[in-house]
Amino acid sequence: SNESVIEFESEETSMFSTLARLTRRERLIISFCSIFIFLYVGAENTCGGLAEKYLENHFPEAERSSAVLASSLFFGFLTIGRALAIPIALKVSARDMLLSNIIGCFIAIILVLSLNQNWNVTLFGIAMFGIFNASSYATIFNLASSMMKLR
Repeated sequence: SNESVIEFESEETSMFSTLARLTRRERLIISFCSIFIFLYVGAENTCGGLAEKYLENHFPEAERSSAVLASSLFFGFLTIGRALAIPIALKVSARDMLLSNIIGCFIAIILVLSLNQNWNVTLFGIAMFGIFNASSYATIFNLASSMMKLR
């Protein structure tokens, strides 16, 4: 049992020594990726969970079943976006793909918030947010690995 404690301590020490050897640039990349993943997961869960409530509040005359479809629409286009991202990632750099994802998500948010009295535009914005948000998680790791030198 003493051996397992020693092994754990040596693994922990190894982890901290690896972190200590990172350059300032590598620490910035890891920090950026951590913040971006935090924002990505928050945006995906918020949109998926609150799309229905958003439509119920802005379109009280709509049937509940129509509002429930908004979450399905978001997650459906999220799935389509992930499928489309595979061939796109083979042709486009991770930096350009992530930039287009961010721009697409902001345009979708602007559409939903500025034209929130139009049912079709709101649904289009939710679908657009799903499609552009889809590949962000994988792309951030791809971008980080392309920016960091493996030692």
